[in-house]
Amino acid sequence: MEDRLKLTVPSGLSFSEVLQTAGLTVDVYVASKREMDTYDFFIEIHIEQGKRLERENLPCGIVTGIAGPYWVEFTFTGEAGHAGNTPMNDRKDALVAVGEFVHRIPSIPIKISENAVATVGKLAVKPNGVNVIPGEVSLYVDMRDIDKTDQENIVRQVKELANEIAQNHNVGLHMEDKIQITPVPMNKNLQEQLKNTLEEHHISPYYLPSGAGHDAMVIGADIPAAMLFVKSKNGVSHRPDEWSDLNDCVQAIHVLKRFIEKQQ
Repeated sequence: MEDRLKLTVPSGLSFSEVLQTAGLTVDVYVASKREMDTYDFFIEIHIEQGKRLERENLPCGIVTGIAGPYWVEFTFTGEAGHAGNTPMNDRKDALVAVGEFVHRIPSIPIKISENAVATVGKLAVKPNGVNVIPGEVSLYVDMRDIDKTDQENIVRQVKELANEIAQNHNVGLHMEDKIQITPVPMNKNLQEQLKNTLEEHHISPYYLPSGAGHDAMVIGADIPAAMLFVKSKNGVSHRPDEWSDLNDCVQAIHVLKRFIEKQQ
């Protein structure tokens, strides 16, 4: 909670001040946590946000676990210089080092597990001039897996790779962990019950991971949780052309209904 109290919004308001604007206090916020021991389990339906179910031509599938994102910011520091007057053999080009780093990152997760992924989605070059050798490059690497050990393995190997490349290119390196969220497996017993329910509805059970976070990830840390994914057209999400067929949605709802009925 202490870390949360240090947070501020762009306008400058602190966490407690934002609560006050909504008529709340920190004490009320802390006391508002729901007692989870009054619940037996949690189940959630969500669109897949991927293409696996579409490739299998299945309306819905069983989620095995929710991957935890681990973000690390890497900063490679070389020497800025004039692009025309600095010989190629006398450079410490931070971007050249980063280019190799980005190129080699994809080879790491595929060796760890079929659920492992690593992505470079944000990169900043300084001074960022057409005729200036990049002196500093910062980038974020997003690493995920539904298994905590595999997640940690990805992070370790990516950091080792960064150190190796920095040394080979004679540039500096700074690494800073930004976000570390523990993966959450879905309850095995609930997965088995979902399998039986899908078979009752003549739908072939298909298991798949969730690479994105969901409510079941938060609640699943306290009580047994399960998830059903519904087929997504082209795996598109958070865009105007996001689409799941009505028939697929209805079939998933029938599965959910029967699953809940069987818990009575």
